[in-house]
Amino acid sequence: MKKVIFPIIGTAAALVIGTIFFFKNKNIFLRVKKCNLLKMEDVIAFFKNKDIKQRLEADSNLLAVAIKEYKNGCYRIICTLYDKTKEEIIDINEYTIVFKAKDIDKDLKNAFLNKEMIILK
Repeated sequence: MKKVIFPIIGTAAALVIGTIFFFKNKNIFLRVKKCNLLKMEDVIAFFKNKDIKQRLEADSNLLAVAIKEYKNGCYRIICTLYDKTKEEIIDINEYTIVFKAKDIDKDLKNAFLNKEMIILK
């Protein structure tokens, strides 16, 4: 069991750190959606977008991930596609959205718990 859990935790930590580093060091124009309350259904709807869904179905190495940051009383939920073989986010301008919300619903809170990243299946 430990042999399976440690690589997953290590990959998740590397992804979170890499994503934060990537966003801070790139001049990227991301789609940003502001809202008072972000719901799990909003996050799921993003990944059910026709183009994103097709891309996920076409490549089994891609993961749909949501990354949570909480800073200055505001949530930033970054939804993007991660290529687990290349260990990088793909086509960031096309397949990424940043939700900025004052709060997140119970379902999102339960999904994240104390984690900074979740993988949606």
